[in-house]
Amino acid sequence: MMHAHRAWTLPQILTTAATLAGWSALCAAPYAVFAGQPPVARITTTPTDGTAPLTVGLDAGNSRDPDGTITAYDWDFGDATAHGAGATTTHTYQTPGAFSVLLTATDNDGQTARITTTIHVSAASADAPLSIAPEQLIPLAALAVEPPTITPSGGTFTEPVTAAFGTRTIGAVIYYTTDGSVPAAAVESSSRLYTEPVTLTNGVTTVKALATLNGLASPITEVVFTIAAPTVAMPTIEPTAGVFSGSVGITLQTTTPGSQTRYTLDGAEPSKTSVLYTGTVTLIQSALVQARAFRDGYEASGIAVAAFTITPLKTAMPLIAPAGGTFTGETKVALTSATPGAHIRYTLDGTEPGDTSLLFRPPLILTSSATLRTRAFFSDYEPSDVASAAFTLNPMTPAKPAAPKAAAPQPVMPKAVTKAVMPNIQPQGGSSVGSVKVTLSTTTPNAKIRYTVDGTEPTERAPAGKAVTLTKSATLTAKAFRNGYEASDPVSATFTVTPKTAKPVIETPEGMNVLLLQVTMRTTEDGAEIRYTIDGTDPTEQSPRYTASVALGEGTVVKARAFRAGAVPSDVATAVFKRANEQASNDPHTQRLKPALRPPTRP
Repeated sequence: MMHAHRAWTLPQILTTAATLAGWSALCAAPYAVFAGQPPVARITTTPTDGTAPLTVGLDAGNSRDPDGTITAYDWDFGDATAHGAGATTTHTYQTPGAFSVLLTATDNDGQTARITTTIHVSAASADAPLSIAPEQLIPLAALAVEPPTITPSGGTFTEPVTAAFGTRTIGAVIYYTTDGSVPAAAVESSSRLYTEPVTLTNGVTTVKALATLNGLASPITEVVFTIAAPTVAMPTIEPTAGVFSGSVGITLQTTTPGSQTRYTLDGAEPSKTSVLYTGTVTLIQSALVQARAFRDGYEASGIAVAAFTITPLKTAMPLIAPAGGTFTGETKVALTSATPGAHIRYTLDGTEPGDTSLLFRPPLILTSSATLRTRAFFSDYEPSDVASAAFTLNPMTPAKPAAPKAAAPQPVMPKAVTKAVMPNIQPQGGSSVGSVKVTLSTTTPNAKIRYTVDGTEPTERAPAGKAVTLTKSATLTAKAFRNGYEASDPVSATFTVTPKTAKPVIETPEGMNVLLLQVTMRTTEDGAEIRYTIDGTDPTEQSPRYTASVALGEGTVVKARAFRAGAVPSDVATAVFKRANEQASNDPHTQRLKPALRPPTRP
């Protein structure tokens, strides 16, 4: 028996298929790797599917750049044809298939962003009739569900990445996990419904996804993303290294914003607890500088290393005046050095002068022939080279007596004025911590010594005294004055004083009827911070910082030290807390305590 078959047209087939399962566009979304401030790429397509030949309008007008402008657009249409350009463009697809369009946006800093979308082109014509019997139609739900696609398909990245999921099965939905567990066809504790691209950050992430339709599930797609944390840029050390005289100031710098640079001078590798760089570091002795930069969420930088050799400054060689020669009778000799505060020592027997040889104090009068050798010394400086001069002194020839003459009136000559002896400064300059006491003396009886600390020459109105305490670096110049005497020559000495932070005070209320004492600490110095320990060790800059009262029990040894930028740390304050010599109450938790502010007894 012949059966009549109904002829189905393509529009009827499509309508029937849409009624059974619905159409689902291929899910595809942009992904981008973030670095600093790159542009953000966006695509609008019109249409997204159709039959060949299909002309599609592509618009990137919604793209933007957070810190500049987008300067170029590159369109890869996915069909092996020439690329397009511009914020908007059109392209005609001549053959059927699924084509992945890739947009690359480039900003004015040269940074790029990429995004993809998929165009579906069908081969059949809507007007071409097909002869298909109804019983030959296969329900879409009975077809296998294709596994999802994940773009990008895993890999190693140095910055966060956005992953987009898609499926070619019409009407299917996607569930996924990012903890390596198997996704389920429902939103459970670890399974999520895919609705938008997923951003993955630092670490190793295993992404698993499946597509489901009408109770059928696809095979699982699994990809692994490794996102390495960015690395902080290695610091630079300026100057890079070398040999320097006296001292050198070094600077450390890294180009990674928000990072901290820490350094060591003892050859140890820098860590997060090493000294924090806050400004120029002055080296006064040789050191191996190592620096490393740190930032939360970043890998620590490489270690920058520079070796510095500091050679002591050399004292200026003394100048001898006159510079030797033949003279008649005694000769006055002056010795000077261009190094302020240097003390000059000399010998007259041709031997090399040392730091225990005769100290030059003017005037030096030679009464016989001699070879004078002299050398200058200054604290923390190398001794000068030796200066030498030979003096030959011939005796004076006595004058023959003249024939007696009639006495003539003698003119009244002014009386010679005696000159006060130049003061002696002790110590003769140098480096000190906190303060230095300087004494001034002169061998001229009843003379007043006046001084300045700004390098100027003292006058009779300058401060007078025999002892001066310097608390900061200064050049002290002194001069002796006495009525009826000519003022002495000035003498100078240079002092380098490094400030010292004031010692903190440890306090606690006495007579408190408690088991624990609330100990407070304070410092009298602005800008100083207190660090403390309760284990008997001396505090360092890495010890806990005091911010509020500390509860201490019996026998606790607390030590505190104050630190201030640009100053030497204070002396260590120590307190041992013991119970008062009073009858304890019956309640062991309410015993009277009081502090004994004394150093702990050593075993």
